[in-house]
Amino acid sequence: MKKRQLFVLSMILGLALTGCQNNNKPSGDGYVDELPASMNDGTFIQAFNWKYSQVKDNLPTLADQGFRGVQISPVQVPKSGGSQWYFFYQPCSFYVAEKTPLGTKEELKELCDEAEKYGIAIIVDVVANHMASTGQKDEKGLPIVDPEVRQYEQKLYDNQTTYFHQYSESQLKGSGLVTQYYPYGVLPDLNTGNEYVQERVLNLLKECIDLGVDGFRFDAAKHIETPKDPQYPSDFWPNTLGVAKEYYKTKTGNDLFAYGEILGTLDGGRIDMSIYTDYMKVSDDAYIQKVNAGISNSAQTVAEAEYCKDTDPSNLIIWSETHDTYETAARATTYKRLARQWAMLTSRKGTNPMFLARPDDDKTVGIVNSYDFEKPVFGACNRFHNRFIDAEEALSYQGDIVYNERYSDSDCGAMVIDVRPSQGLDQHLKFAHLKDGTYYDQVTNAKVVVKNGETDVTFDETGVMVLTKSDNSSRPTISVSQKSTSYTGSLEVKITVTNAKKASYKLNDGKEVSFKNEVTVTIDAEGTTELAIRAENGGLVINRFFKYKKISGLIPGKFNIVNLNPSYLTDYDLYVWAWTGTASAYNQDYEWNESAQILLMNDVSGLKGFLLAIFNKGNGPKNGSNTWKNPVKQSADIDPNAEYFDASDF
Repeated sequence: MKKRQLFVLSMILGLALTGCQNNNKPSGDGYVDELPASMNDGTFIQAFNWKYSQVKDNLPTLADQGFRGVQISPVQVPKSGGSQWYFFYQPCSFYVAEKTPLGTKEELKELCDEAEKYGIAIIVDVVANHMASTGQKDEKGLPIVDPEVRQYEQKLYDNQTTYFHQYSESQLKGSGLVTQYYPYGVLPDLNTGNEYVQERVLNLLKECIDLGVDGFRFDAAKHIETPKDPQYPSDFWPNTLGVAKEYYKTKTGNDLFAYGEILGTLDGGRIDMSIYTDYMKVSDDAYIQKVNAGISNSAQTVAEAEYCKDTDPSNLIIWSETHDTYETAARATTYKRLARQWAMLTSRKGTNPMFLARPDDDKTVGIVNSYDFEKPVFGACNRFHNRFIDAEEALSYQGDIVYNERYSDSDCGAMVIDVRPSQGLDQHLKFAHLKDGTYYDQVTNAKVVVKNGETDVTFDETGVMVLTKSDNSSRPTISVSQKSTSYTGSLEVKITVTNAKKASYKLNDGKEVSFKNEVTVTIDAEGTTELAIRAENGGLVINRFFKYKKISGLIPGKFNIVNLNPSYLTDYDLYVWAWTGTASAYNQDYEWNESAQILLMNDVSGLKGFLLAIFNKGNGPKNGSNTWKNPVKQSADIDPNAEYFDASDF
C-alpha cells in the first residue's frame, strides 16, 4: 500500500490504450512534475457528494492537475439512507456502510486501490462527535437520538445516559459548552471520553485504513475534548487517532494524514492551539477572509494577510471554499476570482490548501456539478506548490500586483497576482529574488525574460501568472462535450485536444482510432460504453476515461423511471411526493412493468417536480394526514419534463 512517490506524467497516465510505458520527458530546465512524497505537503480536493466511482473516474485528471489527495464525504451509515447531503453528517454507525448513495463498500476499496496507482491519498470525512437526531429535544432540553441508530449501534442507543452527554446548554459554560454539548442545532453529543465510544470510533478508523484510506478529516473536532482541556479532559484523541496513526504506520510505513475542523479560536485565544495540533493539523477558516478583503482591490491587504491560528503553518489546512461556506452557484465566487484566491493559497509555504469541487445549488448527492478543477490555471498553481515545497518564500506587493517569490539554492519561481486583472495591458514587474533569465508562465505558456530583476508582462483574464523555468508549452489537454452520462437513442460526443502531436480514442475494447485536434464520436451501443482518450506530445502523455450508459426500452405514454431497485416495491413502502406551484401531496400513482423492469407513472405534466421515497413497511404517510416523516431514503428531485429518470443512484 506504500504510495508511489514520484509522479511522472507519462509513467502514471500512460496506462491506457497501448499499455504502460515510460515516456519520461523533463521540461527544458530538467524539472519533472511530481506529486509530493507525503500528503502532508500536498494540495487536495474536497470531492463533496461525489460517488466513489466518480472519484475513481476522475483520478487521471486530478493527478495531472497536481492534486495529492481527495477528501470524500463520510462513509458511515447516514441518516435516512443519505437522501440529503446533511444526513451524512448525522451518522447511524461507526463502521463503513455496505451501500449508500456514494456507492458500496467494495467500490470504496476499488477507489483506494486505483488511487494508489496514481499516488493520490483518499481522505475520509469522519463524524465522531455526534449521531443522528430526530430534530427535536426532550423535556430536559437534550437532543433526541434518532431510532435509526438502534439498527446499527444498538448498544449506544440502548444506553444513552452512558454514551451520550446528558448536559443541557444551560448547565454548561467555558470549554464545557463547546465539548460537552453540540452547540449547532439539535444533534446528540457523544460522550467521547467513554471507553466504548472510543472503541467504536477506532473501529471505523481501522476499517477505513484496511480498505486503503490514507487520511481523515474530523468533523466538529473542536467539540471533542483533548487531554489538556481545562474543564473536561479526556483521552479520546490518543485512544482513537493516536492508535490509528500507529496502525497505519505499521501497515504502510507511511504517516497517516489527519486534520480537524477547528473553526475560530479556542476560548477567544486563551487556550493554545497545541492541545489539538499535538494530534492533527487544524483548519484555518479565517485566513481566506483576510485574503478576500483585498483580492479584488488591494494588493497590500493580500500580501499582508496573516494566518489566524497561532501555530506553525505546517499545522494548517487553508481553503478558498468548503461545503459549509459554499451556498449556490449564483452567489459563489466567480471562476476568475477563485483563480486568484487559489493562486495565493498554493503559493504559500508549509500549508495544505484544499480546493472545493462545487456542488449544485441543492447540494445533490452523487452529482459532480462543477469541473472547474480541470482548468489549466488550477493545475499550474498546484504544480507550483508541489515544486517549491521546501523553498523559502518572500511576499511583497507593488501597485495592484502581489508577489510570492519562492527560492532555494537550486531553483526559483514566482506566483504573481494582479488583484485588478488588467487583461491585455502591459505590467512592469520588479523581483527581489528571481535570478535573471528566461521563465515561462505556466498558465499562458508565455515566455518571460527577467533582466536586472525586472520584466514586462501581460496577464490573462484570471490575473494569475505562475512563473518557473520550465517550458511546458507542450502539455497536451483533453476535453469532451459530454461528461459521463446516461442517454437514449444515440449520443454524439465531441472530443477536443490541444498541444497533441498524437491523439486517439477507442470505445470499450474496440480499435484505437487516431485523430487530430477534434473529432465527433457517435455512441449507441447497448449497456455501458467506456470512451478512452489518449493525447501525447513528445514524452508528455495524458489519458481520460468517460462512461456512457444507454437507456432503452422506454414505454410511451407514461413517465418512465428506469433502474429502480425492485426491492423498494416489495420490502418497503414506495411513495411519490409531488408538488405544483401552490401545493404538494404524496401518492402511489404508479405501476410496475415487470417485463421491462420500469416503474411507470401517469400524467405528470401538471407538476413542477416530484421525488420518490421509501419507508419501512407500514411507516409511510397515512391517508389524509399528509405527513412525510423519516423516510428510509429519498431520490433527488425529478423533472417532469425530462424524458425519463434514471434511479440507479436511488
